[in-house]
Amino acid sequence: MSPANALFIAEPCLISSHVTQAWLDQGNRIAAFWTVSGRFGSPSLNDRLSALASGAPTLAAIARRHAIPVRRVPRLSEIADLEHEIERTGADTLLTIMTPVLIPASILDVFGRRAVNVHPALLPKYAGSRPRHTMLVDGKADEYGGVTFHQLTPKIDAGPIIAQRARPFSETPHFAAWDFAFARAAAEITRKELPAYLEGTRDAVPQDPSERHYRKTYWNELTITKERSLAEARHLLDCAPGMPPRWARDKSDIKNHSVHSLAAVLGPPTGQAPVLGALTIEADIADARICMRRGRLARATYGRPFLPIVAYRLSRPKQ
Repeated sequence: MSPANALFIAEPCLISSHVTQAWLDQGNRIAAFWTVSGRFGSPSLNDRLSALASGAPTLAAIARRHAIPVRRVPRLSEIADLEHEIERTGADTLLTIMTPVLIPASILDVFGRRAVNVHPALLPKYAGSRPRHTMLVDGKADEYGGVTFHQLTPKIDAGPIIAQRARPFSETPHFAAWDFAFARAAAEITRKELPAYLEGTRDAVPQDPSERHYRKTYWNELTITKERSLAEARHLLDCAPGMPPRWARDKSDIKNHSVHSLAAVLGPPTGQAPVLGALTIEADIADARICMRRGRLARATYGRPFLPIVAYRLSRPKQ
C-alpha cells in the first residue's frame, strides 16, 4: 500500500496518541491536526506523564516532531469554504478520533470510504458521546467495552464497521488503565485492519439498524445532587476507580466538586446547608445526610493516572 496522507480531527488523549503513532509507524503522513481542544499544544503534567507511561508521545509532541500544522476548529460549520480548506491540506484520508466535531455530508462525499472514525465502544451499542462513562453507569462496561473503527456516514456512529476489539472493564484495575487498554487496541487496528481497508482488500460490514443503541449522557447522570437516593449515590461512587462523579447543590451550580468515596452515612436528611471541608463534603441527599471524601484525597487517588497505567502495562504482555 502506498503511504496515505490523513487529516486527523482529534482530541488530546491516549487513544489519539497511540493511533497517531501507529499511523506514522506504517510510513503514512499526517497533513494536519484539527482539534476542538484549546490545550492541544500545552498538555498538563499528568497528560505528559500518562503519555510517557503508555509508551506514546502526546499529540503536541508528535506535531512538533513531525512539523504537522495544528488548527483549532470548534465547529466545521464556522469555516468559510470548508471544502477548499480541506483540499489545501492535501489529505486523501480523514481520521476522526475522540472528537465531538460533526463532519458535514459534503466532506464525507470528498473522502468516501476513506473517512474513518474511532469510537470507544462496541458498535452498534453505545453510539454517541462519552460511551465509556455511560457504560459504567449502566453496568455494561464488560459487555460493550471496546474499540470500533467504522466508516463515517451522516448518521452518528452508524457507518459500516471496519474492525473491533473488545476490552472489558473488569480486565483493568482503574479507568486510566482501561483508557490505555483502549489505546493499545486502537493502535493494533491501525496497524493491522485499517491498512487493508484503505487498500481495498478488506470490506467494512454494515451495522444492523435493529441493534443500534444511541445513548446520550445527561448532566445529572454523573452527578450526586440532593435528588439522589443513597443507593444511587453509592452506585456512582462505586462505578469505577478513576472515574470520580461530581457533587453539586443543583443543576445551576457551576462550582461542582469531584468526590472520591462515601466516608459515612450520618443519618436522615437534616435540611441543613451542605458543609464543604478541605477533605470532605457533608450534604443532604434524598433519603440521607452523607459525608463524601474530596479534595486532596480525591486528587491523590485520581490525579495520578500514570501510576495505574504503569501497573497495568507491567502486568500485561507486550503488544
